[in-house]
Amino acid sequence: MRQSIHGCLQTFKDFSPLADCYNGMTGLKAIANLQPDLVFVVAPLPDRVLGHLIKDAKRKHPAIRIVVVANWTEFAGFARANHKGADGFVSERLLSRELPLILAQYPQLAATWGTRFSPWKTGYGMA
Repeated sequence: MRQSIHGCLQTFKDFSPLADCYNGMTGLKAIANLQPDLVFVVAPLPDRVLGHLIKDAKRKHPAIRIVVVANWTEFAGFARANHKGADGFVSERLLSRELPLILAQYPQLAATWGTRFSPWKTGYGMA
């Protein structure tokens, strides 16, 4: 999954990977040091760790946008990511198709985040 995300980011001039972290604590440190606009959290993380990471990152950096990428079904993943406070969810199964759509629309849609979940798919609120 990480290689897919990196590969997709490299095709967009406005995005670049800043860090590749392998646990929640190093992720929080990287967020504090690098101040990214958009963060992809690749699960599986234990639910408590995922919830802590998202809540702590958003508490300290309210403008940050967090998208969870996981091997969950679309509707279960949407519900879990939304419950944890993420701004979006992408199923691993759909990553190669959905991530380019998200990144292409991100500049126009980022301003609406925080008012509804995962705005790139208005019909059902997830990617």
